[in-house]
Amino acid sequence: MFGGLFPSRSKGQGVEFDGNISPFLSSTAAAAPSGATQDDDNLDESLDAAAHPVSEVPKSGPKPILIGPVALTGAPNDSTVITRLIRDLTEELSERLVTAKDCYNYIMEEAERLSQTVDFRGLVVERFEFLPIEYSGKGKQLKPCPVSTRAGVKFLDGAVQSDLDRVFGAIRALDIRAMVFVHFVKNNREEIHALRKKNAKWFRNHSRSAQEMIGWEAVLSRLER
Repeated sequence: MFGGLFPSRSKGQGVEFDGNISPFLSSTAAAAPSGATQDDDNLDESLDAAAHPVSEVPKSGPKPILIGPVALTGAPNDSTVITRLIRDLTEELSERLVTAKDCYNYIMEEAERLSQTVDFRGLVVERFEFLPIEYSGKGKQLKPCPVSTRAGVKFLDGAVQSDLDRVFGAIRALDIRAMVFVHFVKNNREEIHALRKKNAKWFRNHSRSAQEMIGWEAVLSRLER
């Protein structure tokens, strides 16, 4: 749900998330960036406690463990609890993306962050077919912009990331954050497709070089398949 931008969904509705996103990943080694392994082909394994073990994770007690505004519903090393956390964080994120600009900026700034790894987080960007021209340098470009136009990343960086790191450790925290991105894109696939297409046309028409124009034509060609 994007606050008024896309058709509204009540909490818990929309695309159901069951923790299994393997159909969204390539099953061929050729699709994986250099250095990736076959385990990268299944994001489910990243949420398995055996993939990125959590050492000395605090157990849920009388006081709930908070991840930003979301309270864990059980032990942090329980995969069902993590699935609920991803769903709830995605809903919190969606409520903060009020405009089309908010949505586009979040998608591309987060895609840039995820693309900088060679494991499954990088494959998330590969599988959703984002091209580098769409997201490269987005963080630097948006840094001087008003916080209001970077609501998605600001929410995750400011209110969520430190709690994820504290409870799950840095590596698994990034895995969970990548899964929030996946869940968000899955929930709003058609709307995001249209938004990317609209922006690609604008950037193509305002290209500053032939090379840039060719790059945006490639984006449009992929989106119009």
